[in-house]
Amino acid sequence: VHRSRDADTPEGIVVMDLSNVASGVVPHHRVFEGPTNNTHNIHVDTENGYLYRVGGAPTTWGMRIYDIHTDPLNPSFVAEYGRLDAQGNDYNTDAERRAAGAENVHYIHDMQLVNVKSGSYAGKQIAFCAVGFEGYDKEYQDQNNGLWIIDVTDKNNIQPLSYTGYPRSGYGHQVAVSEDLTRAYLTDEYSSYPWPHTPMPSVWRTFDITDLTASTYLGSFTNNENTINHNCFIEDSLMYCANYESGRRVLDLSVDKNAPPEVAFFDTHPADEAQCCGGGTWSLHKFPSGTIALNDINRGLILVKVTVGAAHDLSCTVCGHKVGERPLWSWPADCETLGSNSCIDLKATYQTNGWCALAAETAA
Repeated sequence: VHRSRDADTPEGIVVMDLSNVASGVVPHHRVFEGPTNNTHNIHVDTENGYLYRVGGAPTTWGMRIYDIHTDPLNPSFVAEYGRLDAQGNDYNTDAERRAAGAENVHYIHDMQLVNVKSGSYAGKQIAFCAVGFEGYDKEYQDQNNGLWIIDVTDKNNIQPLSYTGYPRSGYGHQVAVSEDLTRAYLTDEYSSYPWPHTPMPSVWRTFDITDLTASTYLGSFTNNENTINHNCFIEDSLMYCANYESGRRVLDLSVDKNAPPEVAFFDTHPADEAQCCGGGTWSLHKFPSGTIALNDINRGLILVKVTVGAAHDLSCTVCGHKVGERPLWSWPADCETLGSNSCIDLKATYQTNGWCALAAETAA
């Protein structure tokens, strides 16, 4: 078993051998390769044995791909895409890229690799990439952030399928793909910054990816928390997100996949809802047992579990709708009176007591 670590600093690829981790012995070494050794994140395709290295600096364009099935301890470079144009030219700035008309050169901040099992792309390896801003040019800001879909099946003939930007963009950070391959959700790390647009609360962008060659932007949704959504993953129609100071949030795609409502949370900073990046949860991982490890900037490792569905039949006594039928922060006007099991009462309980009528969450 091997683990590769990522970092935004120039550490290269750090390969750790975990075969004797129980004994506390974890040998590791670094692999330095490419025009830069900065990396923001890596994605490992365990089915086919490839490692994808992305991000790390505004001039670290595209992705670099490594073979890890031949010798996992020594990843070997296989291919790159998105750094050079068709003529092999490199670019230092986005202005240079635009002037040259190099459309398929982008800065990829993060990605998710999907091995497609059915449909017209069955057997293909598709990379869903979050493109972050490439320079501080406000005029082109909304074009420079978006969802880039790339067919990376043939490492010698990588093919772009579609690129879609979105309005009011700040920094396209990370993307999570629905299990039915119909929606992609992109997080924007600068949405709550005052630059270049008016600050917004936590915002997810939704894309229709039914046609991979013509993805479309559908709109955005929020949970009204004044923090930034950072990293998300989807499992069993639930999207788990690390949202800095507001902690771990869970959204239910089965209710509404265009704007899934929040159904559970674990706030690691209940007294500090700053707008960005000062602390809190910035990554998370779910184990087969159901335990979720939260990586908190200030408090370190936090282990939680979530049970969703125990109270799906709980209804508002005023309007009669079930709580899961709409986001908890949206309720009918005639329910705006505090009372037992009223919509506003359920919302208040959710906010003040830290639990949701749809989800009971406890520390593991």
